[in-house]
Amino acid sequence: MAGKICPNCGWENQKAAKFCAHCGAILTAPVVLKPGATLNNGRYVIIKQLGKGGMGVTYLAKDTQAFDRLCVIKIMLPYFDPDDPQDFQAALHRFEQEAKALAELGAHPNIPNLLHWFEEGGQFFLVMEFIEGENLEDRLRREGIQPVEQVIKWGISLSKTLEFVASKGYVHHDIKPSNIILHAGSGEPILVDFGTVKAGRLAIKASFGTKGYSPPEQMMPPYQTEHRSDVFALAATLYHLLTGDHPAQDLWKFPKLPTIPQPLRDALCQALNLNVRQRPTAKEFREMLEQCFRPQPITSPFVSKSGEKVGKPEDWLDFAERCWDEAAEHLQSGDVEVWLESIGRFDLANKAEEARKRFPSDQNAALQTFLEFLNPNQAPQPKLQVNPTELDFGYLSKNQSISHQLKVTNIGRGYLFGEIVTSESWIKVSHESVACLPGVSQIVQVTVDANYLPLGENCQGAIIIGTNGGILNLPVRVVSETSAKPVNLWATWALVFALMPCLCYVPVSLLIGLWTAVFGVFTVFLCLASMLAAIVFGIVGLQKAKELGGYGRGSAISAISITIAMLIAGTVAIKEFGSQIHKTTFSQSQPSQPVLSSKAVSQVKPQTPNKPTNLVWRVCWNCNGTGSLGACSWCDGRGYTACSSCEGHGVTPLGERCASCDGKGLKTCWSCGGKGIRICSTCEGTGRVWGYICSWCKGTGRGSEQCWSCNGRGYKKCYSCLGKGLCWSCDGRGYSLFSGIICYRCKGSGRCDECFGNGWKICDICKGTGLEECSGCYGRGIILRR
Repeated sequence: MAGKICPNCGWENQKAAKFCAHCGAILTAPVVLKPGATLNNGRYVIIKQLGKGGMGVTYLAKDTQAFDRLCVIKIMLPYFDPDDPQDFQAALHRFEQEAKALAELGAHPNIPNLLHWFEEGGQFFLVMEFIEGENLEDRLRREGIQPVEQVIKWGISLSKTLEFVASKGYVHHDIKPSNIILHAGSGEPILVDFGTVKAGRLAIKASFGTKGYSPPEQMMPPYQTEHRSDVFALAATLYHLLTGDHPAQDLWKFPKLPTIPQPLRDALCQALNLNVRQRPTAKEFREMLEQCFRPQPITSPFVSKSGEKVGKPEDWLDFAERCWDEAAEHLQSGDVEVWLESIGRFDLANKAEEARKRFPSDQNAALQTFLEFLNPNQAPQPKLQVNPTELDFGYLSKNQSISHQLKVTNIGRGYLFGEIVTSESWIKVSHESVACLPGVSQIVQVTVDANYLPLGENCQGAIIIGTNGGILNLPVRVVSETSAKPVNLWATWALVFALMPCLCYVPVSLLIGLWTAVFGVFTVFLCLASMLAAIVFGIVGLQKAKELGGYGRGSAISAISITIAMLIAGTVAIKEFGSQIHKTTFSQSQPSQPVLSSKAVSQVKPQTPNKPTNLVWRVCWNCNGTGSLGACSWCDGRGYTACSSCEGHGVTPLGERCASCDGKGLKTCWSCGGKGIRICSTCEGTGRVWGYICSWCKGTGRGSEQCWSCNGRGYKKCYSCLGKGLCWSCDGRGYSLFSGIICYRCKGSGRCDECFGNGWKICDICKGTGLEECSGCYGRGIILRR
């Protein structure tokens, strides 16, 4: 009676055997699923069977939990004894590791994604992405031998896939035409059926794979496979497509290799070497395939969407600079790769694909990289410029946040791209990348938050902008609150000057009675000077506080100081101004004395004014009610003096009538108002200031014996001619030295128009009297009781 035939290798085994004695494959018949059957609690519904092999059966199904999405379910044939629980757990663990490997490999665009895996009824199931298209075995059966150019393109693409698989540390173990599907949309070869994938370098217990395509090390003991084992299977697949000769007919001999054109034949011969150590890697095999064809003469240029024609790959440099956006769009869509492959420039096509995949979300960066691949010396280069080149945030108080702007500009011809990183965690930037076309600027907001600053330190950091157009290191400085502990000195001095009158001048003046003539004026001057200094220091303190990073304690102190200074200055000014208004108003309310003639001078006698009845009056203690403190030393009690304008002549030096005395030569004495009296102006004749004895007149109320400005002389040197008596405008010539015309000031006389040629003039302080008048009673002899 015939035994069991192994579905994997065809070996005839005993009837009771569970595993193949030759290859170790399970001899149990696989589970057969009919259309409409469900798996995983009804989630997957079987549509039809796609294929069957030694490693399992594949079905087309739909996922009811993903809007009936089509998927491929593969039932894995377990190499274990179902009756042995330990063997089952070991097999389950291996299955989980294989599922994990498939999920990791699914990241490659030419490898289907693993969607799901599960165990049900002792069977292992893999759910893979469904790739719609025709496999190469069906195409070979339908069309026969494939064109050499097309086979090379497939070989290059599949070699890249094997490079990725090898980089992850895995070996496919079953590459053949039926496991390569041409995508219905892109035409790209997709490598499927990863049910036999293993980590390489791997020692397996038995042979598996497909006869003819699998290398000797995979089919014979000691079954040591590695990454170059897949290169052998790929080369055998390409040999089958090029010659139509199935590799299994003459195992590992490949008799039709001489029919393949050079240099493709040499590449296949090296990849089909029976010694695995003498075979090329996937990368080396791809480079051999890329060199198999020389660039063909360009017969059809690349035509862009706008109608621009690019005849040679080198012309892309000019085309990209003229139509950058359009060139980047063509590169990102893959049009450039297709055109380069059509003219035989597989090397540049690979570079275009590499640039596109390196920057999938930035087509401008991909184009810049591709142009540098084309010609590194002539490709348009970007150039980085940043303004400002350093950032100083100044002083930051607690809970304060300050932002500054950086302007990143591309001043080159190429596309600028790169990254922005910070050296410290307390430096925050609004953008972590730079992307600028030529002549375009990008604004980056840089923020520093005081809550993240280390306390008590002058913090320093940096912003590193690394781009393809240069690298720039921008220093960042900031002062935290505790490190700026010294108070704003400008604000401190402003407060000192503002409080100085309250703490010094006014109390001392009130305490020792110095608010009098000299000391009073000096005290007022010091008060006003201190207030002015406080206001100036306060304004500078506000500006300094702003420069230090914002308005904090220094600005508050400055504002308070300015307010105090303005209040005190206003109070002093109002007091002094009000006192002067009182004096002026009271003096102007008195009747003016008429100008006396020379005949009436001898008849002038002091008169006692009438006392108002509606006020309480007392006799003036200073003049004892006479209204006089003795004869006026300037007019000798006459009540009049010589006119200071015409010096008593009644006419001016030019012969004109004196307008001041109306030509009389005399006028009422300004010092005593025609009364011939003088009193102390500090205490207004009372002898008291704020209840204290007047320190100027010692309580007598009498005025000074002589004017402090002219020392009692009543005249001073003319300040205009400096005592020379000559006109200062024409220097005494009477005419202008430059124009030759009569001097407009002296009217040709050459004399000083201020002193009329005398060289001296009446003192403007005492008006020639040399004394002061009695401002207490204004000559009435009585004052208002206080």
